[in-house]
Amino acid sequence: MRFPKACKLHLIPAREQGRFSMNNVLHIPGKLVATDGRKLVVLNVEEDEQDEDKVRALNGDPILIPAAMVKEATKGAAKNPAHLVVSDGRACVPSTTGTMLQAPLASGEFPKWEAVVPEVHDTDKILVGLNAKYLHEIARALGAADCNIFLEVDTRDLDKGHATKPYQVRNGNGFAVLMPVSKTVKL
Repeated sequence: MRFPKACKLHLIPAREQGRFSMNNVLHIPGKLVATDGRKLVVLNVEEDEQDEDKVRALNGDPILIPAAMVKEATKGAAKNPAHLVVSDGRACVPSTTGTMLQAPLASGEFPKWEAVVPEVHDTDKILVGLNAKYLHEIARALGAADCNIFLEVDTRDLDKGHATKPYQVRNGNGFAVLMPVSKTVKL
């Protein structure tokens, strides 16, 4: 599979030991999915015809790629897209020296990520406060070199002046889901 090198999807997966499956990146047909439970990024990828994982993904088998291998795929010549192949239960990344970096695929059950993706409605939009660090990580993961991304909020989901449901953030490379910030009051 191939995706833009500017996309830093490896920044999104959880880093806690107790969230093992979320420490990895899920591959489904045409997409890579990463989450840490607070933010979620879905990145569109171009499938290679020879990818063995394409058949597994179409059969519904989970393919969990170590985040470190996704990061390795973004290294190298900036002109070329990131390239990652799954073969014989391993994630493989061609290195600049002509060898293949390899790591075993992870096992486990990835969270039901589709459940948190909000439906997009054509409604009035409002300004919303967000965690800037998370939003910056999402922008980098989506490869937004100019840092322009778009946030959609359904005003029907607002409760007492703050959002209660996840936000959908998008650009031309894919989309992400950002959970709302808990309402806090400083005295």
